[in-house]
Amino acid sequence: MKLKKFPFIFLLLFLSFQLFSQDAGWYVGVNTGTNLFATRGQSVFTTSFSLNPGYSTGISLERYSSGLFSFHTGLQFENLSEKMRDIVFTDENGNPIGSSFFQSNYQYLKVPLYLQLNFGKQVGFFVNTGAYSSFLLKQTSYTGISAGPLSEIINETDQFSKLDWGIQVGGGINIPFNRFLLGFEIRQHIGLEEIDRTLSSQVITIQTSAFHALVKLAYKI
Repeated sequence: MKLKKFPFIFLLLFLSFQLFSQDAGWYVGVNTGTNLFATRGQSVFTTSFSLNPGYSTGISLERYSSGLFSFHTGLQFENLSEKMRDIVFTDENGNPIGSSFFQSNYQYLKVPLYLQLNFGKQVGFFVNTGAYSSFLLKQTSYTGISAGPLSEIINETDQFSKLDWGIQVGGGINIPFNRFLLGFEIRQHIGLEEIDRTLSSQVITIQTSAFHALVKLAYKI
């Protein structure tokens, strides 16, 4: 055997000790956390909005094998929100006299489906990738005066596509104890569906993008 093969063999042996294989079986869990959401695309509207925090909560179903990979799905409720930068009003002399805001909220029911690679020892690190589909439950727009009460609430659900889908990537850590897994995870989802049905896709595209930070508790059944 040539000596130049030894570094490669050593690397494989090192990884075999470092890779983490969770106890094989099915796990059910609950998760909750926050998200940052913004629409993206070729539109003046998407460049006028800024990130706004929302929240996510859901249940998960996870299948760990005796190998390194695990299969994950679940049902996630997501409240996604974005806010247009304040529009400042001035008097005839250019002095600011107040500002208004415009905020959009999207409520989705999401079904993720992804494959996960697990590694580590006492603490299991992981990375994952896959796809998701989301069903729009409600879309609401809010307008008002900054630092003041809301002046108008508009339900615009019918103007948006009922179905959103895209890709998802993520990573985090799992801490096993007894029959439980305590997990901390970040996810990024990138929507591939044109969500606004009132706009021409040849001129304007509006798609979703969200970053999630979640904490999870799962139980082996």
